[in-house]
Amino acid sequence: MKQGNSNIQSWPFAVLALTISLTSCSSEEPAAQPPQTATSEESSTVQVSNPKDATAVDACNMLSAQTATELGLDPKGNSVDEGAGCQWDSKDLSRNVSLTVLQNQSIQEYYNGKSAYADYEELTIAGYPAVRANDGSPTEYGFCNFFLATDENQIIQAAGGDSSHTDPCGLAQKALEDAVPNLPA
Repeated sequence: MKQGNSNIQSWPFAVLALTISLTSCSSEEPAAQPPQTATSEESSTVQVSNPKDATAVDACNMLSAQTATELGLDPKGNSVDEGAGCQWDSKDLSRNVSLTVLQNQSIQEYYNGKSAYADYEELTIAGYPAVRANDGSPTEYGFCNFFLATDENQIIQAAGGDSSHTDPCGLAQKALEDAVPNLPA
């Protein structure tokens, strides 16, 4: 027990000695760390010059009945994603388009993460910044995603599906071209 007591009694002195030695080592100010600079790609923010509010319109009213019919789809869409989106299908279910409003997301996130997509292209649709971003080849999988910025923190995702694998991207792009001009500012 004497041995245990001597360790307990010497413990505060060990802590004090350690504190003194650490203090003496840290008497200088810490060296400045190099600034964390973002690449020019990450630091730039995509500006949307004429913002629109996609939430001000019922998702199933974003695509006109005329355009849906021209795309070979039923003009009446079905609500999806708890009302944030709508999907239009062909009668034989071989083709479809969905439009979904994504809140609190920036198109910049897609620009910064473009290397994560096998199929990626930056473009402008109806005067708004957009990207085509897919994990695989749209013609191989028969599916295509577009993401269009209606403002700096709101995106419309357009997804096109085509079981013939001929033009899923054309479906999604045409849906955006029709929907975006009719959204309120």
